[in-house]
Amino acid sequence: SVLPQNLHLGFEVEVAGYMSKMVNNSEVCCDECVDGRNGLAVVFCCMCRQFLCKLCRDHHSSSRKLSKHKIVGLDQEGDRQLHTTMKPRDHYCSQPNHEDN
Repeated sequence: SVLPQNLHLGFEVEVAGYMSKMVNNSEVCCDECVDGRNGLAVVFCCMCRQFLCKLCRDHHSSSRKLSKHKIVGLDQEGDRQLHTTMKPRDHYCSQPNHEDN
């Protein structure tokens, strides 16, 4: 028998991974750049779960659909905001005939 996935623990691990990149001040590349020359990220979008360079952040902030997303800086303050701002993704049971609760 397969144990069910612990969604809360999975979310905590996901957040910890983002926080680790932010706190370690490692050079994090932009997740959105598509032209092959990923710039260095300056912010993180909590809803898209993407690190963004200055150019992509500006585009993100000016987009009607994305402008209300919570964006945090890659510093200690952003690190503190990340855990309180990010929300778990909507998860549904993968077993057939199970209701979404």
